[in-house]
Amino acid sequence: MDKFKNIKKTLLTILMFIIGILFMSPFLWMISASMKPEADVFLYPIQWIPKHWNLIENYKTVWSTKFSLYYWNSIKVSVLTTALSVLLSSMAAYAFSKIKFRGRHVLFVLVLAIYMIPSQAILVPQFLLFRWMGLFDSHFGLILLGSFSVLGTFMLRQFYMGNESKSVVLTMVTRVS
Repeated sequence: MDKFKNIKKTLLTILMFIIGILFMSPFLWMISASMKPEADVFLYPIQWIPKHWNLIENYKTVWSTKFSLYYWNSIKVSVLTTALSVLLSSMAAYAFSKIKFRGRHVLFVLVLAIYMIPSQAILVPQFLLFRWMGLFDSHFGLILLGSFSVLGTFMLRQFYMGNESKSVVLTMVTRVS
């Protein structure tokens, strides 16, 4: 029985390794394509290792354009959106899980109901609202749009509710000492 279990684990590990390689292949192809002349990128079958290296010229061309500005904009928007989303979700989740106020369960159900609305259904109203507010075509509008996470609020609320007994015990221990 132990031998069968070891063989099963080994086969599963090999299968996961193969699937991992398959998932990484587009990224590896992208790196390979960045080192080739443009004409060699579209050759069939795919040449993973370039015959003619064009690495330095390709990267000089990319970085001499506005790519560095686009790259910085992407980093700025993604980092600020993530930070603001974590901040807002954790504050809302803490309020829903720890602070007792009238109507908090009804309000939380309304927040969850927002998650049930498909994003495509509110795309046009969001566009019109952001254009009216003057946030259209701005980084702040893009950051604001991605900063509210119902799923993050729900997950953090469940986490905070599960840790309630631990925090009470910790508070009691610190008061005693």
